[in-house]
Amino acid sequence: MNIYLIKPKFPVTYWGFEYSNDLSGVTYTSGPLGLATIAALTPPEHQVEICDENIEPIDYGKPCDIVGLTGYLMQGPQIFRIAEEFRKRGKLVVLGGPITGLNLEGCRGKVDVIFVGEAEYTWKQFLEDYQRGDYKTEYTQCEPINMEDSPVPRVDLMKLKKYVHATLQTTRGCPFGCEFCDIVVLFGRKVRFKKVAQVMAELEAVAKENVESVFFTDDNFIGNKAYAKELLTAIIEFNKTLTTPFDYMTQVSINLAKDDELLELMYQANFRKVFIGIETPRKASLQEVNKGQNVRTDLLADVRKIQSYNITVSAGMIVGFDHDDEKIFQEQLDFIMEANIPWAMTGILQAVPETPLYKRLQRENRLDVSAEYFEVDNTALDVNIVPKNMTKQQLVNGYHWLVKQLYSYENYAKRVIGALQQFERRSSVPFHFPTRWQLKVVWKTFRYYLFTLDRQRRKFFLKILAYTVKHRPYMFVEAMTYIVSFKHLRHYTYEHLERILQHKDAVSVAPEPALIEVKRRLTAAYDELRKHAAHVSTQAAIAYDELKEYATHVSKQAVEEYDEVRKHAATLSKQAATAYDELKDQAGHIGKHAAEEYEELREQALAARKQASAAYEEFGKYAAGFSQQTTQHYEELRELAAVKSEQAHATYRELCRQLVVISEQMTALYEELGTQAAAMKTRAAGINTRIEELYRDLEEQANTLSRKSSLLLEDLKKHLPEFPASPFSQKG
Repeated sequence: MNIYLIKPKFPVTYWGFEYSNDLSGVTYTSGPLGLATIAALTPPEHQVEICDENIEPIDYGKPCDIVGLTGYLMQGPQIFRIAEEFRKRGKLVVLGGPITGLNLEGCRGKVDVIFVGEAEYTWKQFLEDYQRGDYKTEYTQCEPINMEDSPVPRVDLMKLKKYVHATLQTTRGCPFGCEFCDIVVLFGRKVRFKKVAQVMAELEAVAKENVESVFFTDDNFIGNKAYAKELLTAIIEFNKTLTTPFDYMTQVSINLAKDDELLELMYQANFRKVFIGIETPRKASLQEVNKGQNVRTDLLADVRKIQSYNITVSAGMIVGFDHDDEKIFQEQLDFIMEANIPWAMTGILQAVPETPLYKRLQRENRLDVSAEYFEVDNTALDVNIVPKNMTKQQLVNGYHWLVKQLYSYENYAKRVIGALQQFERRSSVPFHFPTRWQLKVVWKTFRYYLFTLDRQRRKFFLKILAYTVKHRPYMFVEAMTYIVSFKHLRHYTYEHLERILQHKDAVSVAPEPALIEVKRRLTAAYDELRKHAAHVSTQAAIAYDELKEYATHVSKQAVEEYDEVRKHAATLSKQAATAYDELKDQAGHIGKHAAEEYEELREQALAARKQASAAYEEFGKYAAGFSQQTTQHYEELRELAAVKSEQAHATYRELCRQLVVISEQMTALYEELGTQAAAMKTRAAGINTRIEELYRDLEEQANTLSRKSSLLLEDLKKHLPEFPASPFSQKG
């Protein structure tokens, strides 16, 4: 069996760094780790190929039995375009990933099979069902899987040379419960992790592909600090086996700054970058979205401490919280500049489906139903919320002003130099002469920034380069990384977003109050539809139970009726056979009696003829007088005999004809009874099949309800006062 796994193309975002690919020499940031894991879960007798549309075109003519897709909400439109094209070509299309867990209804009907939740168990089950020709349309993993059951990904299928990083994952889940985040929705608050030996096996597999950088995609690498320390210790030892150790990148929470041992281990393991969700410097906004780990600390001091270990902090920042007003944009800029965070991935607050934020805004009628449902990209200019302390237009305009300030030549150069100043240590890894690829990147970068008529661009480059060479020459690679990536960040901000603004009606579609009222009514109508859908779902469940009971009764009754019909048909058949035998005997008896009567009459006629002849001879002339009379009498007798003989034959023929008709009628009746019996049997089989299908549907609905109930229970535990959060699960 041939399986074609596809990662659809992302729209251009701040995260993709597409506009700096010509300098970096790579095609995209990171590869499809999820598909590589699916490939590893596939039995070896099947052929698997991975296609990442971000680095290569899709082959729609690929000979395959199954097409597998995965993706996020923002990839939704492209996912469905790909699925439609393959389905037109008669291919079976299956879909998994975060998109199905966050918008299941939006995915139904657009692909053939849907996977909800983690796929380590359900993928294998699907392949077995598919080979039996009895696969389901939805496979749902309600309970969290054991991470030890996740195999070493097929990194050999990922074309790693075309990416900035190789990607691996050690944990799933996050101990925190930020209102806007979908991680807890998808993976839960309990941090599950692989064995350290598993991770080492994955690193060894990556090392065979001759890559230089590894990105651990864990949503919170230090969600379980004890495990993180054990793993980092093993990574330090693993690095010693490499000629050139990997440099590592991952995602952590701000409480990393509170653990000196953990920071030292990350430094020794050569972790060069961490992404931290700082979100906002405004405490009220952090409290509003339940991000307590960022409230109970000094964010500026924490960032500086982490960067003092030569670990670059890349921050996620958000504007548009309920406590944000028009002053927040300047506050964000001041904080980011003071913290010296070069990569500040700033975006507008988006309500991701199924998150606590989405549900709260839904209750408050503050969801913008006119926004693209799937295009949840907080670094673009789409907004699916109704802001509380500013208009939507003010939010979009303020955000656009903020990112333009962040990625101006002057401000970005200040932050890069400030970050380099905070790097107090030299690299923990011995110096290695630059590779040929690194030298090519340096040459392309020099050429782009120096050989230009743009004086600002050239001045920007020389300013950072001069500081690096004079004060931080050992940080030259980091400085070049900042400079290369800036080409994308500035182009996206000053050209890409400008083009979006020219084609968007989001800023000035209609007078804001009227638009908000329309949206409020639409949202209210949507809520009513959801309630109605829930009511219909309940009625459907009741109807299903009734139908199941009725179907069972009908099936039993059908079997009983079938047995009765079969018995009655057998009785009728036996009676028909008996009647046929009786008619046959009667016909034979009548025929024999008619023949005997004919013979008797014939003998009588002959006797009369003899008597007439004797009388003629005896009386002579005397009898001659009576000859004519005798002859006439003879003729009358003969005619009478002939008539009686014909009547006998006609009676016999009529009896035979009636017997044939009766026989044909009985045969037709028997065949009709047989046909009815077969139809009843087929109907009974169809009812049994429908019962099985309904049972499977009920089981799938029960699984989905179980999963949603678990999520609801977790949500209740967070908000009910009698269930306070454990101090051991709190960050910093």
